[in-house]
Amino acid sequence: MKYLFIITMIVTIIFSACAGNDSTGVDTTPPSRPVMQKHLGEFGDSIRYHPYIAYDTTRYVLLNDNNSGIDAETDGNWINVKWNFMLDNDLRLYRIFRYADGNSPVKIDSISSNSEEYIDRFLPVPDQGVLEINWNYFIQAVDMAGNYSTSDTVHYLLLDKVILVQPLDNSILNTSRPTFQWMKVGTTVGTTTRLRLVLMNEEKQYLWHDDEYVLENNNFSINYYGPQLYPGTYYWRVDAIGRTETDGTINSGSESREFKFVIPVP
Repeated sequence: MKYLFIITMIVTIIFSACAGNDSTGVDTTPPSRPVMQKHLGEFGDSIRYHPYIAYDTTRYVLLNDNNSGIDAETDGNWINVKWNFMLDNDLRLYRIFRYADGNSPVKIDSISSNSEEYIDRFLPVPDQGVLEINWNYFIQAVDMAGNYSTSDTVHYLLLDKVILVQPLDNSILNTSRPTFQWMKVGTTVGTTTRLRLVLMNEEKQYLWHDDEYVLENNNFSINYYGPQLYPGTYYWRVDAIGRTETDGTINSGSESREFKFVIPVP
C-alpha cells in the first residue's frame, strides 16, 4: 500500500506538470506573410489610358500618390515603401530591410505594427549616393512572442528631380491657360523616358497631365491645353519616369516639388 501511494503521488505530479505546460502554451506560430505593394504605375496612368489599374487579384483602383505602390517622394530623394494591411491581431512591429543589387540586406528600421508604409530617407546615406541605384526592400512582421515572417521583395530606382520654373510657388495668375516651364538637370537624363506634368486641384486630386519625351532638350515649356480652369487653388509638379531594363522590370523615376498657384475670382 505504501508503494502504491508513492507511485500514485509521482503520477499525479507528472500529470499536473504536463497539464500546466499545456495550459500555459508557447506561441510558435509566425504571422501571415506580409505582401509588398510593387510599383503599379504613374499618377495619371489610369485616367488617360484605361479606367483602372490592377491593384491585386481582386481590386482595381484609380492611381494616386497613396495607392501607386513603392514610389518616389516629392520632399526629397526618398522612396515610399508600402505593403498590404495585415489582419493578424498580435503583431508587435515591422522590421524594414533594404539592399542595393549585389549587396547583403541591412535592417534600416523597426516601426509600429500599425503602419502600412515606410518613407526611406536614406539616413545616414547622403542624397548624392542614392540615385541610379536599384534599391530592394522587404519587411518582417514580428508578433508578441517574437515569431516573424518575411515578405516578398520590391524595388525602385531614383532619378534626378526636375526643377520647376513657372508658375512659381504661391503665384497669383490672371489667366486660366497658364504656361508651365521646368528644367531637367543632372546625370540621369539617359535613363529618363518621359517627363509628366501633373496638375491637381486644391485637394491634390488629379485634373490633367501632359507627357513630354526626353531627347536632347533639358528645358521645357508647355502651354496648358486641358479642361477649363476656374477660379481656385491648384498644384503642379513634374514626374520623371524611366525604365532601366529593356523588359521594364526595374521601375525608376522622381517627383519634383509641388508648386501652388491661385486663379482669383475676376
